[in-house]
Amino acid sequence: MLRHAKDQSQEILANKNKIALFTGLFAGLVFSITLWGYDAVTLASANAVHPWAKLLIGTIPVTAFCVLIAWLSNRIDNALVSFLLWLGTGAVLTLFATHLPYDGMAIYYKLFDPALAARVNYPYNSTVSARAGVVLLVCTVLGGFAGVFFGRMVENANNALAKSAAFLPVLFWSAFFISSAWTIQTFVEAPMRDPLVAIDQLVVNNIKNEATPFTKDESKYMYLSAIGAAADLIHTPRQLVVASYDDLLIQFHVQIDFNGQWVECAVFADNSTEPPRQQPVYCRLLE
Repeated sequence: MLRHAKDQSQEILANKNKIALFTGLFAGLVFSITLWGYDAVTLASANAVHPWAKLLIGTIPVTAFCVLIAWLSNRIDNALVSFLLWLGTGAVLTLFATHLPYDGMAIYYKLFDPALAARVNYPYNSTVSARAGVVLLVCTVLGGFAGVFFGRMVENANNALAKSAAFLPVLFWSAFFISSAWTIQTFVEAPMRDPLVAIDQLVVNNIKNEATPFTKDESKYMYLSAIGAAADLIHTPRQLVVASYDDLLIQFHVQIDFNGQWVECAVFADNSTEPPRQQPVYCRLLE
């Protein structure tokens, strides 16, 4: 009788451990896909260079870290410790994610595309730091909430009679990580992505204008004249990269590789609208 109870207890602990590990895995994956998956698809659609880099770089360490914290939280099985562990996790993931588009990508280009690295300049300036600080506060709090619910979530999932019912608590819990990822997406990723998307759309609109001319007002609204000296290259295969930005993250320079001919375009972000409206200013040929 005693042995049966012991075996049953060990089975429960083993099952809870599996649930905890799955929970950490799921949290890391939904965080990564929400943050860098959306970004990668958007950048690939806009003909960006290395659009999948952040997803590939970020997913493995983020997911591994979440699995480790889930395992520790379940093994220690203390509400206060769980809260502190996931509070710290929120901070660590945010620090990693807010540095990746800047310092991380600069290092990536140096290692895997030195010629491109010579063209980009991504300082982690005061404006980037301020945005990251806001995100850090929000995501750390969300991580703390995740820690508060972690033990109860594992317990509820373990007690669920059906596997589908066990998945629901995990899905609810992962919403904290989806919210964190989307916050970082909005405050940190978008400012580096939107100018590039705007310049690619400028090229696309100029191609459309050749086939079916827009009205004068439409052309002005889409800033078609900003294509400038690059007008003769718009049908050439292209790849785009954000080259630099000003101290306030308002003016960006996007470079386009038109099959060996490089073009630099300036973009102004009008922060009076939400989201900021990207206004192409000019494009010029580079030597």
